[in-house]
Amino acid sequence: MQETIKPRHISLFFSAILTSLLDAGGNLFVNYGGWFILFQFFVVKRTPDFSIILDLSKKNCRRMHVERRYELGTYRLIRRMANVCDAFIDGGAHVGYFSKLATPLYRKVVAVEASADNYRLLKRNVAPEVLCYQAALFSKNGHVVFYENADSDGGHSLYPGNVKRIRASNKVCTVTLETIIREHPDANKRDIFLVKLDIQGAELDALNDVDESRHNLFFICELWDNKRTIFKWFIERGYVAYLIKRKLYKYTCDALEIPSGNYFFVPQKLQHLVT
Repeated sequence: MQETIKPRHISLFFSAILTSLLDAGGNLFVNYGGWFILFQFFVVKRTPDFSIILDLSKKNCRRMHVERRYELGTYRLIRRMANVCDAFIDGGAHVGYFSKLATPLYRKVVAVEASADNYRLLKRNVAPEVLCYQAALFSKNGHVVFYENADSDGGHSLYPGNVKRIRASNKVCTVTLETIIREHPDANKRDIFLVKLDIQGAELDALNDVDESRHNLFFICELWDNKRTIFKWFIERGYVAYLIKRKLYKYTCDALEIPSGNYFFVPQKLQHLVT
């Protein structure tokens, strides 16, 4: 398929029209003689740093398409940490937005995505040298039930309570962070990893397997309902927490309120590298 890039204002116009035709789950259906046909609508989004294929029939892809730099604070942080870290692990990689950003900046990039639909587009987007796992990050290698969110292509989860409307459930492979890290040739020596976790409530499952004392690990972690528990996990292991906005704002576990959002967790032993 030949892919062309339309002028931005025209693309945004068609994105708005497309959105008006979508069902509650973010899918595009057209009624043809009583039959409802599901469509996909691919465009190429060009950022200042790279281009990526997006399916505008999906909610999160439409958001990526509209925003000049998706999740600007995280975007900037991943670029900045390339001066510090050797490898980037993208847990919950979706269609590869941050993996693609990281590829020319880090010596090694690993993308982990459990959704079959997202994974197909991820593989189209990332370079051949990116190591991709069609799996969910978890506390052990094996298989687990995976719940697909009917309302968001970025809201699938291993926990049905985190999904308001379940479209489907199926078994997926699981992989541990420790497994991924140990496959890196110098993982137990001096290499430094930046790990992004956007895995919809399974953060503690992924974290509890990794031996952070043996590795040099920075984390970008999306926190929602279980944020105080995850905060405690990091603080007990000597991490400093920052809320990611356009700038970084330091937070402690005893703060009266811990806002939901993306956080940057920095090991105290390596804090001098980011200050």
